[in-house]
Amino acid sequence: VENPARTLLKRLTVISCLSGLANCILGRLIARYAGGIFTSDANLIRLMAHISPFMGLALSLHPLTMALEGSIIAANDAMYLVGTYGLTLAVLLAQLKFACKDFLGVWHTLLLFQMLRISQFGIRVWKKTASKDTGARPNETS
Repeated sequence: VENPARTLLKRLTVISCLSGLANCILGRLIARYAGGIFTSDANLIRLMAHISPFMGLALSLHPLTMALEGSIIAANDAMYLVGTYGLTLAVLLAQLKFACKDFLGVWHTLLLFQMLRISQFGIRVWKKTASKDTGARPNETS
């Protein structure tokens, strides 16, 4: 019998991945072919089309990040959440200040931010649900 928390997590993961795929596709299509809805500036429209691959990737990861973060919030794991946000925001701000040279760099940074958060949150949620599978208390596996 599978752990109900793990079953719910699998369902949320599938739903968020499908949402992320829709975000990616629609975001890229809008940026590439419908930029004129937002601006009449041809340079800005070209820039939106140019950054659309990284924008699409960053947007594709966002729903999964939110699902994992929601799982951490639901588990009342606030100290872990605050700690990871402190670390991740420090990395994000350093990247923006020292490595971000242009608008494309902003999307590179947001993609890195999402990847870090998925890694942090995913490992924590997996460990917490695995500890429920083995019967161990959550603080014994962390």
